[in-house]
Amino acid sequence: MTGCASPVQNTLYQTSAIDALLAGVYDGDQTLEEVRTHGDFGLGTFQHLDGEMALLDGQFYQVKVDGRVYFPDLKGKTPFAEVCNFTPEDAFAVIEGTDLEGLEALVDRQAPNQNQFCAIRMEGYFKTMKTRSVPAQQRPYRPLKEVAEHQAVFEMENVAGTVLGFRSPPFMKGTG
Repeated sequence: MTGCASPVQNTLYQTSAIDALLAGVYDGDQTLEEVRTHGDFGLGTFQHLDGEMALLDGQFYQVKVDGRVYFPDLKGKTPFAEVCNFTPEDAFAVIEGTDLEGLEALVDRQAPNQNQFCAIRMEGYFKTMKTRSVPAQQRPYRPLKEVAEHQAVFEMENVAGTVLGFRSPPFMKGTG
């Protein structure tokens, strides 16, 4: 099942902008504790770009470059996060064998207004899954494009789990 939630019921809260992160702004200005007051679902990263952030059902998860999942200190800071209180407006099944392109088309059919954000939560069993994480950075910070050249990529098979994300309106390019 996949769910979509729009700003009608949810407000998307974001700290910083993706373009700032791409430019190498990796110093956080809000604690995870503060960010969590704005939602129970979201994505982002950690101080100094130390891994990938997932916020699911109010619990933060940190996937570091070693591929392991950690429970981060809520006093820790984030340079970029986007969160909302996830309340799905719709739920629908995804046909087995659907790839990313097919999933994007399905979400666009279910939530056709491209000028609204859409929070997406998908639970299921995945034949293959590819994830990534980047190592923590030190000053002087390099742009994210350079950092990503050294990211760790994890390829998994036959895994059950939850995928979360946001579809942003095209006019928000550079923000989210």
